[in-house]
Amino acid sequence: MVLVLLLWAAGLGAAAQFGKISVLFADLRAIYGAGGEAALGLIVSIVGLVGLIFGTTAGLLVARIGPRRPGPLGNLLAQHLAIYASPRLAAPAMGFCFYTFLYVACLTLLPAAAPEGARDLLATGMPLVSIAVSLTLGVWLLSRMRAVRLVQWGYAAAVPGFLALALFWGQAGGMAAAGLWLSAALGIVQGASFAAIPELNATADDRARASGAVAQLGNLGTTTGTPVLAALLSDAGPWALTGVAMLACTAGIAVHALQQARRQTLST
Repeated sequence: MVLVLLLWAAGLGAAAQFGKISVLFADLRAIYGAGGEAALGLIVSIVGLVGLIFGTTAGLLVARIGPRRPGPLGNLLAQHLAIYASPRLAAPAMGFCFYTFLYVACLTLLPAAAPEGARDLLATGMPLVSIAVSLTLGVWLLSRMRAVRLVQWGYAAAVPGFLALALFWGQAGGMAAAGLWLSAALGIVQGASFAAIPELNATADDRARASGAVAQLGNLGTTTGTPVLAALLSDAGPWALTGVAMLACTAGIAVHALQQARRQTLST
């Protein structure tokens, strides 16, 4: 139990690299906003570039080294391609990518865009609700359904939250409620995505490879999500943001359905 809590605390500390930029986003806009919203969003994305480049490589290193120093890594490109060709190794990462595309962007953009009455509530409440729901309702649901299916349900639950966000844009109460709903739904996606790694991969080596892919595609989502959604919000308004967010949720559901079909085909 202590080890689990230590690992959880380490993960929170690592994730804070994005949160500390998000909290300062409004101040950064006031200082550096002349470059446009997309360029400003890249400030959040910068911290994800290292993980985007080396995330899967780190997983390959763990799979190769383990607790001891098992030999050369071999052809890294070939091993990357092998991971993403596998419907078991790649599925958690492919589903997780859309979560990071949405969540970090929402955590960054919504408090800055909300009226004064909802700003602090969203900035502090969104991450706390996401964690709390993931560790309570998410754990309970994982005991009753498969992780992949729960990821899909989490994305489906996020869709009405994005619709409500656009409908109540500019209204403190409505934006606060929609933002907290989105945090809860996407928190379910987050926890279930990590649970899908051992669900789909039986060996320690495969789990390490799948975790590396999650790190890599997760950083792809964080690197692209904030600048893309910031530009949409600035140039086309909240309905454009909502439309792309709903497409991302649909893609998260669809990619897991596709990978499930591939796994069934390979097992027959």
